[in-house]
Amino acid sequence: MRPGCWITFLFAALLFSACGRLAVKAPDGSADLETRELIRILKNKNNELKTFKGIGKIKLWNEGRIRLSERIAWVGELPLKFRFELLFSGQSLIKIASDGQWLYYRNTHSEQHPYGRVRLTDSNLERFLSIPIKPADFMALLSGRIPVYGYALASMEKNSAGEGYVLKLENKWQKTVERIYLDRSKLSVQQIEIFNHSGALIYRVVFDKITIRGKYQIPGRLVVSTDNGNRFQLDIQNYQIDVAVKPSMFFLESPR
Repeated sequence: MRPGCWITFLFAALLFSACGRLAVKAPDGSADLETRELIRILKNKNNELKTFKGIGKIKLWNEGRIRLSERIAWVGELPLKFRFELLFSGQSLIKIASDGQWLYYRNTHSEQHPYGRVRLTDSNLERFLSIPIKPADFMALLSGRIPVYGYALASMEKNSAGEGYVLKLENKWQKTVERIYLDRSKLSVQQIEIFNHSGALIYRVVFDKITIRGKYQIPGRLVVSTDNGNRFQLDIQNYQIDVAVKPSMFFLESPR
């Protein structure tokens, strides 16, 4: 083959190779039509559910040691209004609420820090749950929704550590922002992992004991953990949908 032909051949090979790689990622960041449709379905999961309430049990581990095991009650109005009350012997011990703008905290058994209020946009729930989870994410999980973080690239592959598939979302620097673990049918989410801007794990969530409430799929248990031994488990024992709510439910007054 003449030198000119070799150059033409190599150029064509490189071009088609590059095109092949680019074809894996569509312009909108999705690997293919199936992945785009899957992401659309995940974003719209339980999107008609607006209000809910429930009772359950929460266990909290800090650095691998159990610190809390108590009853908990909650009421929520999506996307960001909620109220949680930690119950001890039937009495409310700690209250956490959000009216969509402020996050309130009230501890009836603390004289040193009985009350607090911070901007919701400046807060996460690490102080209460030992996990730096955003209130919006926690509300989504509790309502059976899947937080889908902003991404530039998306790809799906078989789960090398088990059955099913993994949907991986990456930012424009190709750092992983989220992994969503699906079963073999790709219809059920089993676990998600959330990462920071540099690709380090913030927390993971395992969904268990999925139950049906009306037309919605609701987890019967949420297990949220980090790599440093911090973890909380929420067992949902009574869950009601489309409940009546009032603005006063999501506001906590400072104790007098």
